[in-house]
Amino acid sequence: MRGGIANHLVPDVAIRAAILGTFFCFATPIHAGDAGQQAADNLTEVVVGAKRLPEPDSDEALTQRVEKTLLSDPFFYGEHLTVTTTHGIVHLEGSVYEDVDLFRVLRAARRVPGVKRVVNELDMDGAGGS
Repeated sequence: MRGGIANHLVPDVAIRAAILGTFFCFATPIHAGDAGQQAADNLTEVVVGAKRLPEPDSDEALTQRVEKTLLSDPFFYGEHLTVTTTHGIVHLEGSVYEDVDLFRVLRAARRVPGVKRVVNELDMDGAGGS
């Protein structure tokens, strides 16, 4: 029986080998140069939409923008504040009268574009601070 199974499988394997051999004989060869050209023909145009990072603002310009922002608040009197900026870090010095003013000043300064950090050096004076 073993011989019968072996004899039966040999023709099947031989037929498969003949079919594969025929397939590979008639396959069209592609040279390396042709493959590169075909790949180049299939390429589509790529558009890059990256944005350049803005140049960092000078400390003077940043100080002016923070001061302008603070003075534009109609509910806050900011004439008693001093704003200084070093490497994008804003220092607020002076005094505020109420907790609400303190939070408003800090929030407004942090929202100015280009401000990296706000250092609070403000004193509480007045009825709201005691």
